[in-house]
Amino acid sequence: MTHSLLRGDKGVTESPLPHPQDQMFRRFLPVLPLTLLTLGPAAMAGDDRPEPWRLISQDIAATTSQCIGRPETPLCAVETLLACFQRANQALCRMVDDDEDQYAEVFSDPPESGKYLAYRIVGPRPPTERGLDAKLLVEQQEVATGKPVGSAPVQTSLFKLRRQADGSWKVTGWGDPSDME
Repeated sequence: MTHSLLRGDKGVTESPLPHPQDQMFRRFLPVLPLTLLTLGPAAMAGDDRPEPWRLISQDIAATTSQCIGRPETPLCAVETLLACFQRANQALCRMVDDDEDQYAEVFSDPPESGKYLAYRIVGPRPPTERGLDAKLLVEQQEVATGKPVGSAPVQTSLFKLRRQADGSWKVTGWGDPSDME
């Protein structure tokens, strides 16, 4: 089979091999529509809306995160801390916070059933303090089971994180963003 490379005054100049750029384009062409659908119109337009809501509940199967208890990334560390409170599980707090003793009073009562935590990452923040490796801005709301996300007040928190020598992440502080910047 021949491939047309140039069209000139004297007809078509042909080559027995396809041009490498044409081969690459042909390989990419079938996945182009899928790629555009995956990116979505918001991404193509440069829209920077927050991520979709994620869920943490006392039921592990109904929880969005797959890394609670494994603080391998800043997000996993934040999710572990959020799950610590939602499940009243002090062991999760110990994994990501060196000052976990402050939670003893919080966990004196059993966890409140019938609620789940909806949260989403609003955006990373560049670390500005010495010894700090990451900051995540998180919107969260505690929602009654059976109620939709958005039916409870939204609270925004800034989480400060530090990477440990073993590669895991610790939460070094969190709270109202205006108090922590």
